[in-house]
Amino acid sequence: MHFLPLMVLLLVVITTGCSREAGDTLTTINAEDRALGKVKSIIIRGGCFGCHDINEHRFGPSWIEVSARYKNDPEATQKLIESVTHGSGGKWSAVVGSNVMAPNSAKVNDTEIAAVVEYILSL
Repeated sequence: MHFLPLMVLLLVVITTGCSREAGDTLTTINAEDRALGKVKSIIIRGGCFGCHDINEHRFGPSWIEVSARYKNDPEATQKLIESVTHGSGGKWSAVVGSNVMAPNSAKVNDTEIAAVVEYILSL
């Protein structure tokens, strides 16, 4: 019978300490992880890492550089969506020389391109 108070205390700790309230950190982290996982799968399927890297340039600029360049541009999202969708060249010649970005609309759809651009701008 002396275990009963301990069991009651344990039950209280378990039920109150493990509640899943809206907006708790675990739910937020899981949602962010799922969203990032979807974006990464788009990036892989689209072949983006063939020319880009997050931290250093390859054939194209790093996404950290892209994010820094467009950080204060209110039209950044639309400009980058256009570049990814239709391709572009000459904007990064100081970094990547004469390399151009090929159009990507055949590999990924508009919604997916917007998600990747949002991710890049968040870096």
